[in-house]
Amino acid sequence: SAFKSQAILLISGPGGPAELETAKNVVNETLSPFSLVIEDVQSINMADRIILAMQIACDEAHLSAIEKDLKMKCAPLNLDVAAELL
Repeated sequence: SAFKSQAILLISGPGGPAELETAKNVVNETLSPFSLVIEDVQSINMADRIILAMQIACDEAHLSAIEKDLKMKCAPLNLDVAAELL
């Protein structure tokens, strides 16, 4: 990948399979304007909770904007967002 930085995005909150699909759609839509590569995606739906983990390659300078946008779009879905450089 041309990007020098790797980061992990964690999105979690209450929900079942339908909410997980909605979360995936919202996250992909939110990430689409950014120049990044999605390296890996894992999701868990357990005990009425959803967890979506994404490893991305991106410009380190863009990570705070990515996290801010994700938080704004995921808050109405009652989802928490964390982003961390690897």
